[in-house]
Amino acid sequence: MMRNFACIALALGSITAISAAQQPSEPLKIGNQLQLFVDDYLIESMQDVQLVLQKPEPAGVAIRFDKPWEGNTSAYFTVFHDGNKYRLYYRGASEPDYVRQSALKPGEVVPPIHRALTCYAESTDGITWAKPSLGLVDFNGSRDNNIILDDHEASANFSPFIDTNPKAPASERYKAIGGDQPKGLFLFSSPDGIRWKKMTDKHVITDGALDSLNVVFWDPLREEYVIIYRAY
Repeated sequence: MMRNFACIALALGSITAISAAQQPSEPLKIGNQLQLFVDDYLIESMQDVQLVLQKPEPAGVAIRFDKPWEGNTSAYFTVFHDGNKYRLYYRGASEPDYVRQSALKPGEVVPPIHRALTCYAESTDGITWAKPSLGLVDFNGSRDNNIILDDHEASANFSPFIDTNPKAPASERYKAIGGDQPKGLFLFSSPDGIRWKKMTDKHVITDGALDSLNVVFWDPLREEYVIIYRAY
């Protein structure tokens, strides 16, 4: 599996180097693959139509990160639909906010600094979210929280997905990667999306700028795992 991750990552780098201006001399064979029209590479001609980048419409606050184990650097949110619920994974972290600290009003305090943790929330409609008390990780003497992983390095950008590989065992139905540069990304697995363990103590990806949210999924067309990550 680790070999597949590395190979597809390299192939993906080659794909992104293709220029949209390079129009094929013959029709592209795309079969039944879904295609996203981000440019005119797949379009021979257009008349009375145009490509328009749509804007999302604000719909209010869905979830607030106001717990002691969350904080001012909660980030990197992964959401997916799983059966009758939506699952949300995110980083809970608090770091010094020097700009805001210099403009504190009387009586205001900056939340205390704490390590990065991975937190979990769920919803039945994608609008109203609940943070279940899971009792898995101790934070300041209590397990009454929605923390699922206490791993500072991996929790920096922990990114889970449902493994749709037909050969994946039920005990590894959910997988995730997490880590940071310059060390690399670890691979995790879970039977329920809540309880996670490292599949190996070695980093599975080490090249690239891995300090943002790295996206992984099983590609049924290539029959390999694909990772999308940032590089300089």
